[in-house]
Order: sequence, then structure tokens, then C-alpha cells
Amino acid sequence: MRPSGVIYQKGKSYKWHGETVIYLDKKTRAIYGFFQGIGVGLIGLCLISFIILFFPLIKEEVKYKLSTKHLDANSNIQVKAAVNENNEEILVKSETKKLGISSDFSIYIPKIDAKSNIIASVNPFSKKEYLDALAQGVAHAGTTSFPGQGKPVFLFSHSTDSPANFIRYNAVFYLLKKLNINDEIVIYFSGGKHVYLVESAFAVSSKDTSWLSGEGNEEKLILMTCDPPGTTLKRFIVVAKKAI
Repeated sequence: MRPSGVIYQKGKSYKWHGETVIYLDKKTRAIYGFFQGIGVGLIGLCLISFIILFFPLIKEEVKYKLSTKHLDANSNIQVKAAVNENNEEILVKSETKKLGISSDFSIYIPKIDAKSNIIASVNPFSKKEYLDALAQGVAHAGTTSFPGQGKPVFLFSHSTDSPANFIRYNAVFYLLKKLNINDEIVIYFSGGKHVYLVESAFAVSSKDTSWLSGEGNEEKLILMTCDPPGTTLKRFIVVAKKAI
């Protein structure tokens, strides 16, 4: 689009005579076109950047909408009473292999199809250490216990300061808010399978570090993520109790 047109027309414009039509000269049109191109380019760049930054989140939402797993998420809880240790380890290795995660330490949440290896004994107060761990998967707070020890187990994922880091620090826990009471969470640890059922979910202050203490005489699984995603404003907590 170029500035052009009729200033006034003979016989039509009030009190004026003659007719003049103006156009920008070539140099001005070139400059105008240059800046117009820059504007279009910036808009395109912003659009592409937005798609790249939020693609992991969009992907998780679409995957959840299309999946039917959340409709019968708790139908696969397996009771371990009649299974000896050797058979259980074989079963666990078979399950984790199909899921593409490790039987040594990993998490699987059927309802939201979230699965990831877990990096053990991470210092939650060392930014460098937990960011390195989050680049590999979900982090286990070293200030808390391991599954089967009868005390709290704390796991966290994508604790980031910008949406750009979703690509680097994965979005495993992005859909935690989809979980409801009694939804199943499975932790595979040292060849064993530990099943937990959600009992509560809520947001807390980003300054609330009480969940990292590991104190308590009851085995609870605590999952934490940023809330809203991509910010450090608050933390979203899911607490689950041992099912078996």
C-alpha cells in the first residue's frame, strides 16, 4: 500500500480549480517498503517465537484432550501381595520398558500420561544443581526420603523462570491440575512399584519451603510445579497417599 490519490478534482472540489494527483517518489517508496517489510518480519518472528515457546504446553493439552486414558486412569492398579520380589522386579522392568522410563527411579501418571525418569537426591536449594537435574527429568529433593521408607517423598519438575525453559526443563508436570482425588500416581524405584492416590491439590506461596523438610512419619508423595506455568509466582502442590 502506498500513499497516493487525488487532492482535488476540477468541478468537484469546493472553490478549487484544476486537478493534481500525487505519488511518492521512488526513493521514498523504497524507504516506506523497507520499513513495511521490517514490520511484517517482526510480526512473523513474534508469532513463530510464541509457537516455539508454548508448543510443549499446547502439545500436552492436545494430547490430554485426545487421550482416553484419563477416563479409566485408575483401572490398572496392581496389588503386590501375591508377587515375590523376583517376579515383581521382572514385572516392573517390563512395564517401565513399555513406558520408556527406568525401573531404577521414575514416575508415571496414567491420567495425564506423564512419565519421566527421576534424578535422585537433588539439592533443592542449589539452583545450578536442580536446573541440571531438571534438564534430564523430574528431580527428587534430597532433603526427603525414598519410596518405601515410610516418610515424605518430594518430587518437582519444570521449576522455571520463563516459558522458554519449558523446552529445556520439560513439561512433565504441566497437567497436574487435571488430577482429582484418588487419581493414581506410580513411582518405580529400585525395581519395585509404589502406587499412590491423590488426596489433595492446592497452590502455595513460592516462598513456602516447608514441603522440603521431609518431616513426618507417614509416607506421602508430594509433587510440585510452578503456577502459573512459566512463572515463579506460586507453586502448585499435589499430595498423594500410599495405596498399598
